[in-house]
Amino acid sequence: MIYGPYHYSDALGAKSGHVPIIIPLAWFMMIYPSWRVAQALLRGVDMRSIAGVTVRAVITAVAMTGWDMVMDPGMARAGTGVWERGGPYFGVPLRNYLGWMATTFLIYWAVGWLWRRGELRTSARGVFAALPVIVYAFFAIRYMTPNEIPALQMVAVFSMGMPGLVALVPALVNEA
Repeated sequence: MIYGPYHYSDALGAKSGHVPIIIPLAWFMMIYPSWRVAQALLRGVDMRSIAGVTVRAVITAVAMTGWDMVMDPGMARAGTGVWERGGPYFGVPLRNYLGWMATTFLIYWAVGWLWRRGELRTSARGVFAALPVIVYAFFAIRYMTPNEIPALQMVAVFSMGMPGLVALVPALVNEA
């Protein structure tokens, strides 16, 4: 298993096979804000070129993995995600994050390559166009508030807060 040996407890509700239904829903909820953070950070980069598609996939995978870095330790501590051998990062194996990087990079690269000619367009402007980045930034703020693992507050500052803040400025300014 690319993420390391783990399983989910019954605390997250109904499952499809061994995976709680909420897990893929949460993953899909994280996709678009992370994608838009990368777009805001890469404003001006030609997203139709192989280099543009690749760099956006890397930045988006980093944004998603940064999110997971502040989310998974709390899930492990709560017993909802159980790492069978634990790991050095607040009970989570480092392999999990390498798996997140690899999986999300490949998915974002493939989608970016397939969609390179027909970039997602929206008629939304200003704050409405920036909403996905704002959602990402709010999650960053949520993880920067006191919680059961205080060290994760600092991890959240750098893994989500900095990219979210840096992406928020062009998202708001250029969409006005």
